Amino acid sequence: SVKALEIKVSGATSGGVIALPADCASVGRVAVIGSDGSEVPLDYDGHPAPRSGQPLTYQLQAGALKLDSATDGYTYALYYTPTLTALSDTNTTNWLLTNAPDLYQAAAQLEAARWLRDAEEVQRLTGALPALLDSVQRMIQRSGQSLRGSLQIKPRGVW
Repeated sequence: SVKALEIKVSGATSGGVIALPADCASVGRVAVIGSDGSEVPLDYDGHPAPRSGQPLTYQLQAGALKLDSATDGYTYALYYTPTLTALSDTNTTNWLLTNAPDLYQAAAQLEAARWLRDAEEVQRLTGALPALLDSVQRMIQRSGQSLRGSLQIKPRGVW
C-alpha cells in the first residue's frame, strides 16, 4: 500500500475480531495500544494458535481480522489502504490518476484492447506496464512514502 493513501481507524476488540472497513482494499498494519499509549504491532500469522491475554498475531478471515486472543476490550489501531474511488462527474481524480497518469492511461487502454479483443495491442500494452509500474514504485520510494507491498494491476481474464 502507499502510505499517502493510508487511513487509520481505532476501536476495541470484540470476541478476538476486528471488522474491516467496507472500503478496505489492503491492510497495512495492525497494532494494539499498550497501557502506556504506544502501539504494539501485531504480526500476520495465517494459522495463529489460540491464546489468552494481549493479542500478538492476526489472520484475515471473511472481511475481518481474527486475533490469536479472544479477550475483549483491547484498543487497536488499524492502518489500511482504501479502494480507489471510481471516477465520475463529481470525483474527477484519484491518487493514481494524479500521480501516474501514464500508468492510468496504459491500464485503461489495456482494458479497452481486451474488450475489443485486439490481441496485438494487448500484447504491446502488457509489455509496457512493468516499466510503468516500476517507475511509480521508484517515485513512491523517492518521495519517502512507505511501500508496504508491490504495486500491481490485477487484470481480469484476457477475454
